Amino acid sequence: MTNNKMHLKLSAIAISILLASCGGGGSDGYFERGNSGGGTTTPPTTPEAVKTNYHLVISSNKPSMLISGDIATITIKLVDENGGGVVDQDVTLAIEDTITNGITIDGASKVKTDTSGNANFNIKLDAQNIKDKAALLAKGIRLNASFTDGTKKTITQTTILKALESINSETSTAQYFLNMSTNKPTLLVTGDNAKVTIKAVDVNGGGVEGQTVTLAIQDTLKNGVTIDGSSKALTDTSGNAVFNISLPAATGTNATNLLANGITLNAELTDANGVTSKQSTKISVVSAAVAQPIGNITFGNSGELQKTADANYYSEAASAHVVDINGKPLANQTVTLSLKVLSAGTGVFYLKKGLDQAKDGQVLTLKSTLADPKLTDAEKVQIEALIEALEKFENDGRDQNYCQLNDLKNTQLATGFVSPTGEINTTFTYTTDSTGKFDFRVNYLRRYAGWQSVEITAKTSVSGKTLQSSMNYRLGILKTDLDAETSQPFDTSPYGNECNNYSFPWSYLLK
Repeated sequence: MTNNKMHLKLSAIAISILLASCGGGGSDGYFERGNSGGGTTTPPTTPEAVKTNYHLVISSNKPSMLISGDIATITIKLVDENGGGVVDQDVTLAIEDTITNGITIDGASKVKTDTSGNANFNIKLDAQNIKDKAALLAKGIRLNASFTDGTKKTITQTTILKALESINSETSTAQYFLNMSTNKPTLLVTGDNAKVTIKAVDVNGGGVEGQTVTLAIQDTLKNGVTIDGSSKALTDTSGNAVFNISLPAATGTNATNLLANGITLNAELTDANGVTSKQSTKISVVSAAVAQPIGNITFGNSGELQKTADANYYSEAASAHVVDINGKPLANQTVTLSLKVLSAGTGVFYLKKGLDQAKDGQVLTLKSTLADPKLTDAEKVQIEALIEALEKFENDGRDQNYCQLNDLKNTQLATGFVSPTGEINTTFTYTTDSTGKFDFRVNYLRRYAGWQSVEITAKTSVSGKTLQSSMNYRLGILKTDLDAETSQPFDTSPYGNECNNYSFPWSYLLK
């Protein structure tokens, strides 16, 4: 799209926007009281055993959403005790406070898992439907996933996305987001413990060292679950803070509540600018021993993109770490990596020049309305304040107009792993070193940057059992290219430019 055409289109949208803008309880504990007449007391019992070998993992193609209007792809993975995907099962996504926060699911709230155990949902934030902007910014967007197995046992998982006023508010301060993981997806109601790892991640995906992370156990006074040691810890050189939690043997009402609701863990990090990042996760509680994972594979990526010599590709260093259930590194493990498209979209990137022209046009239109003799003094003050806010607003180098593709059958995979000899393949096999780690590189065509997300899956065999883990990887853009005034290969989606889903970066000011 040329700048002139873009200017005309954006100006039309600007006028329409401008015209629109003018117009816990719970139980008393785990013990039971006898009657006041001094009769016998029935001893508490543990509920009948219900087994489940599944747990849920939630990931998003972005850690935050703009309250001016945004779209995110949420992937819920149903996995077995070894981390392998479970096929053709119904999983449900629910958005808390959907009536007030303006966020809805674009499609059904229940989706069947695919051959990798993934169920994809598109969620949409509509600025016009936000009823309490301050609450949304403070609380974020809490997403709850659930799955009911054949024994009618329901497992749940939760995660939180940030809500931001603008991209500027995210990049102008040292804001972080949090990832949470546990070494066990389930705990025994008869007494158990788990290791909880909270990773502080910066906007480039790198771990943040020396940050104070707080872990809180929801309803700890009622469920008896405690943290071994302090509830605060500093992140290490990899950005990780590790906590150990203990669940004492529970019976009666407390056991029933734990089996029904699991254990919710809430993490927080407040950075030097006073910005607080939050995240939550759940651990299911069962009353019979279930098969626990034989190990774990965790991913990391540098967040530092590079261009290849021919400028056709972006390249990023990444790594994976393989450990057993006790956290001991598994050396000399043969691990196979594979790729699959998770999401893709149509649309275009609008350049800063055109955005600035549209914004200036809105300012001129607002200034012209001040001459209206019918305006009250209060209305003039309001318009003048809006003019001042618009004039101070700084556009980024580009802003994306993105529409999600619903059919991925013919979607080309633009990503590959780089072999030691320089070849690019969609599958590759590596061997872990003495620390259980292996390094690799991801390459993808620059033309697809910003328009595709993929799933990277690592699979190995431990003691005759398959161990598998996945990472949602969005094809990011080098910041210097994103801010460049010249045209870039990703400016128009390779899937087409048809997309009528755009709102200006500053549209939240007009509410």
